[in-house]
Amino acid sequence: MKSRNSNSLSNRMTSRQQGFTLLEVMVALVIFSIGLLGLADLQIKAVDYNNGAYQRSQASFLISDIMDRMRANKDTALNGGYDLTSSKSYSQSASCDGTSANCQPGTQAIADLSEWKQALKVLPGGDGSITRNTNSGPIPVFIVKVTWNDKYSSKGTSSLTIKSEL
Repeated sequence: MKSRNSNSLSNRMTSRQQGFTLLEVMVALVIFSIGLLGLADLQIKAVDYNNGAYQRSQASFLISDIMDRMRANKDTALNGGYDLTSSKSYSQSASCDGTSANCQPGTQAIADLSEWKQALKVLPGGDGSITRNTNSGPIPVFIVKVTWNDKYSSKGTSSLTIKSEL
């Protein structure tokens, strides 16, 4: 009789534990799902930061581009030929490839600014300005600023400003 009771007791213990492994699997799935959601969020943020870095490097490249153009046409730049306020449209346009005899330094500056404003369109809502600080000494300091709409920034816009002498 003893063996019969012990078999009955072990059968009851086994029947109580049968649903426990299913519960463990469900808890593991919930924890795993939360981990996957965290990884997906991390991936989305990595893509956002990568896009923001790409836009910042494009802005840096565009500033270097206009500074190189100004160095190539230094006298016009020092006399204010490249001064440009920030505005969405640049009304002046000129075509000058630098090899034509009719390409005067002033015309070259207008062509450079026109091409630069076109190139700023690579950035969403891209705009730029160039100012001369003549109070900085015998050689003016140029302040080139590029701004763009940045959905990855908390402010909604970003800007990059470089101050440099020619």
